[in-house]
Amino acid sequence: MNKDSNPIDYLIECCEKSIGTGYWTITSFNILNAKDELKRLRSKPDLPYDNVAWANINDRGDLFNLTLHYNQFNEENCIPLYANREELKKWLDKSR
Repeated sequence: MNKDSNPIDYLIECCEKSIGTGYWTITSFNILNAKDELKRLRSKPDLPYDNVAWANINDRGDLFNLTLHYNQFNEENCIPLYANREELKKWLDKSR
C-alpha cells in the first residue's frame, strides 16, 4: 500500500500492526496527509448520501433506539445514519 496516495488506509494498517507488535511507524507527515485527505472527502458536495435517521450507540458500539428525529439533548452517543440517495429512491419506488 502506498502511504502517500492512501494515507487513511495506511494509518489504519499501521495502527493494526502496532497493536500486535508495539512498534509505531507513523510520522507526523502521515497524520497531516491523512487529515488533508479526510478534509477533502468531507468537503465533497456530490456525495450521494443523505441523512435518513439517527441512532444511539453504547460503549460496546451497539446501535439502539433508531429514530427519524434528531435528539439535540443526547449528542454524546447519538450518531447519524446515511443512505445512498439513488438506491433509496429505487427501493422506495418499488415498495409503493
